[in-house]
Amino acid sequence: MGIEQVALDRDEQGALSVANGFDVVVDVIPFEAAHAEQLLALETGALVAISSASVYADEQGRTLDEAQGVDDFPELPVPIPETQPTVAPGDDTYSTKKAKLERILLDNSRVPAAIVRPCAIYGPGDRMGREWHFVKRALDRRPYVVLTNRGAEHFHTTASENIGELVRLIAARPRTDLFNCGDPDPPTVLEIARAIGEAACHRFEEVLLTEPAARG
Repeated sequence: MGIEQVALDRDEQGALSVANGFDVVVDVIPFEAAHAEQLLALETGALVAISSASVYADEQGRTLDEAQGVDDFPELPVPIPETQPTVAPGDDTYSTKKAKLERILLDNSRVPAAIVRPCAIYGPGDRMGREWHFVKRALDRRPYVVLTNRGAEHFHTTASENIGELVRLIAARPRTDLFNCGDPDPPTVLEIARAIGEAACHRFEEVLLTEPAARG
């Protein structure tokens, strides 16, 4: 495709200067204030930074990355609008760092800077393996799959190709703005288990507990 790959360490002074003069720079791994300042130091036509939907907070200030149990999970609207309040910018957690990064980029008046907020990213190159729980059980031919809340939960997914398409649209009309990019039809946990079982030619006997959380 005529793509030139360059390996670099962004912590080195001037490491991103190779991007000077580009029409658009897309940073897929920025997560702290220094990265925002690094991007703003570039001479480029527009910036796109991949943030996270984890910056959102509910009316009680609860966030996803701080939840330790069912009672700690935030109660967020469905769908979450970009106007939903976020955590206060800071340096304490992943979410507060992302919020601080966002604020620095959005407050700049020199270059268009778009913020993209995906959820659980999957697709080619995915190294998280979030579905391994089910894949492993299907490959082992384990007879049962046990799910709480009858498997109705959503861990909102974002296909990498959806991020790519959104970035393409932003690049065509650069602007400073916020964009959610969760998949429009994320599967439930039960649907994920069934899809993986089918792909592995294995049928689970589903044990669907009514409680949102259970042990033993």
